[in-house]
Amino acid sequence: MKRILFIPLILLVFGCSKPQSRGGIIFTFDDQSVRNWVEYRDLFRKYDVKATFFVSRPQLLDQGLISGLKTLQSDGHEIACHGLNHIDARLYRGSADGFYKEEVEPAISKMNEMGFKIVSFAYAFGLAPDSIDQLLLKHVKYLRKATWNMYTTLISNYDKIYARPDSFNIVSSMGIDCNYNIALDNIESGILRAEKNNEVLVLHAHKIDASGLDYTINPAYLEQVFKLCKKDKIKSYRMEDLEDFFSHRKLKDSH
Repeated sequence: MKRILFIPLILLVFGCSKPQSRGGIIFTFDDQSVRNWVEYRDLFRKYDVKATFFVSRPQLLDQGLISGLKTLQSDGHEIACHGLNHIDARLYRGSADGFYKEEVEPAISKMNEMGFKIVSFAYAFGLAPDSIDQLLLKHVKYLRKATWNMYTTLISNYDKIYARPDSFNIVSSMGIDCNYNIALDNIESGILRAEKNNEVLVLHAHKIDASGLDYTINPAYLEQVFKLCKKDKIKSYRMEDLEDFFSHRKLKDSH
């Protein structure tokens, strides 16, 4: 009599299933285009994208703009800080402590007063000395720097725009506004690297509109990027999610 081999149901369900997608992507938006960002909130919701909005010059926000930021926050987005006066840290003539007290601390305090708990800061113009980095990390959890596709090559080649398990408190982002002219297949190369390596790709843009002006991102292009994320089954995160993301992945990989 032939023996019948029984395969446990759990193996049939899980053992042969396709591995879940790994890695992630963070969309960040800079400056103060609050009404514009709110105008496109349905686009973010359509693709279940959560973003981080880095706000500059918070002392100039009126009640309408503050309300707009709270609307974005209620949608699940992170509201973060981009400085009091958009000062370039590379050109600052004082000490690291002076930069913090003049450009960072008052901006964070102002945003805290408005009801936003600030854990992420993005440098104006994208760069800063290491001395300022180290000081600011005593006051915020995440620092975002920035770069652009200066070599007109695959963005998957730019290591510093990927948050990794051993390096996520300071990370750069790749600019994807229309003036950077990054093709969709190039964006996908970055997504596929993040998925393959369990990294988080960080991107930044500014105002969402179809004007074609520098530092704007066309809404149709942005939607195509969101569609790529959906196609490649890569989830969006916020800057404030990075520690939890890598802690969760580490715990998952240990089992």
